[in-house]
Amino acid sequence: MRSFLPLLFILLASCLGKNIDYPKILSEPETTNDLVITNVSIFNGVDSILLPDRNVWIQNGIIKSIGSNLPYPSNSVVIDGSNKFLIPGLVDTHVHLMGAASAPWSMVKPNPEYHIEAWLAAGITTVYDLGGMASQSKKLKEEVQTGDKTGPDIYFTGSPITAPDGHPIPASKALLPFPFSWFIGMMIETADEETNVNKLIENYEKDDVDYFKIINDQLPEGSAQIDPVVMQQIIEKAHDAGFKVFVHIGSESDIESSLNAGGDVIAHFPYRSALQEKTIEQIKASKASIIHTYSGFLNTALMVKGQYYPSEMDRSMHPEEWLSPVTGSEGKNMLETEVLGEFSETLVNHQTDWQSSIEQLRKANISFTIGTDSPLPGSYPGSSFHQELENLVGMGYSNYEVLKAATSDGAKLFLEQPDFGTIKPQMKGNLLLLNKNPLEDISNTQDIQCIIKGSQLFYPTY
Repeated sequence: MRSFLPLLFILLASCLGKNIDYPKILSEPETTNDLVITNVSIFNGVDSILLPDRNVWIQNGIIKSIGSNLPYPSNSVVIDGSNKFLIPGLVDTHVHLMGAASAPWSMVKPNPEYHIEAWLAAGITTVYDLGGMASQSKKLKEEVQTGDKTGPDIYFTGSPITAPDGHPIPASKALLPFPFSWFIGMMIETADEETNVNKLIENYEKDDVDYFKIINDQLPEGSAQIDPVVMQQIIEKAHDAGFKVFVHIGSESDIESSLNAGGDVIAHFPYRSALQEKTIEQIKASKASIIHTYSGFLNTALMVKGQYYPSEMDRSMHPEEWLSPVTGSEGKNMLETEVLGEFSETLVNHQTDWQSSIEQLRKANISFTIGTDSPLPGSYPGSSFHQELENLVGMGYSNYEVLKAATSDGAKLFLEQPDFGTIKPQMKGNLLLLNKNPLEDISNTQDIQCIIKGSQLFYPTY
C-alpha cells in the first residue's frame, strides 16, 4: 500500500493542499574543479574495515586518485579529514519524487524541490523513484543534471503497472473527490490478458524510464490483482528490452508469484503475512534483492495507536505542518480515513510477523537495500533513511551490512556497472564526510560534516 500512497497524497494535496514555508536545510553549493580531502578514514562501500589516513582527490566531479601522499594542484580546495570518516553517498532505493508527507486530513501541497534538497541534505546522493508521472520525474532528473535544481542523482520509472481496478485504484477513488476520482483509472497503467505488452513496453521506453515497476498486491483484500501470466509476459518483454523489474508485494504468496514470473527486485517485505522457509529458499535461489522499508510500516502502525513521535532528525529538518498532525494521539485520525484506516489496522495486526520475517531474511543472507517510500506521513525525505538504518541494526544486522546495503549494494540494485556507491578512482565523487565512525555506531551517519556531490560541496544547515 505504501508504495502508492505518495500518488494518492500528491493528488489530494495538489487539489486541496495549502502552501507553507519550508526550512533552509542545505547551504548554497561551493563549486570546485579540484577537491582534496586529507588524512581521512575511508569506508569504501565494500570492505568491512576502514582505510586510515588517506587523501582523496576529486577532479571535475570524479575521484581521480586515493593515496597517502598524493600530489594535487596548488589551487585545490582542501578539507582536513583528520578524525573524520568518508563514506560513499547514500542510496535510497525507494522514493516517490512527487509524493506528499502531510496527513490526508491536514494536506500541504507537495514541494518536490524541497524533497530532493532534503534527501541531499541527509547525505543521500542517489534516489530511485518507484512510481509516479514519468514526464515530471524526467524533468526533475534533467534539472538536477544541469544544475538548475539541487538534489541527488535521480533514476525513475513511470506509472506502476497494476490490474484493472487493482491497487492503488480503489484507495485512490475512496480518497479523491469527484471528478479526480473519475480520472484516477486513466492515470495509472493497467494490464490484463487484452493488453498489447509490446506496445506497453515501447511506451515506457519512450519515456526514458530506467526500470519497470509492477504492483502484485491486493488492497483492500479481495480487490483485483495482476494476473501472474500477464505479469510474466511484461517481465519477459521488459527483460528483452534490457530493463530490470521491481515488484511491489504485500504477502508471502505475492513474493512467490513475483519470483515465478521473473521479478528482479522485491519492494517491501510482506506486510500482511509471515514468511515461511520455502519462500526464503525461493528468494535465495532467485538472487532477488529485497528493499527494506520497515520504518515506514512501523511508524504508520504506531500512528494509529497514538504512539508515533517524529525522530530528532525529523524535527530538525522538516516543517511542523508535516509532523504535528500525526504526532501522539493525533495520529489516530488515520483510522478514520477510508481505506488507509483498514491498511493501518492490517499493519498493527501483523507487526510481529515483520520481525520474524526480517530475522529469517537476515539469517539467510538475502540481499537487501535501504528504502523509505518517502515522502509520506511518518516517512520523511532524508531523515527516515537514517531511521531505517538504525532500526535494521536494532533487528540484528551489523553496522557494516547496513552501510554496504545503503551504498554499494544500492548502486548495484539494477545497474551492472554503476559509477557510484563505492570510493575508488574513476567513480563519481558523490561522498559523505562524517564526524564520527559509522562502523562503530550506525547513528553516526547523521553527524554530517559535509556532502560532496560531484564538483559541488554542501553543508547541512539544520
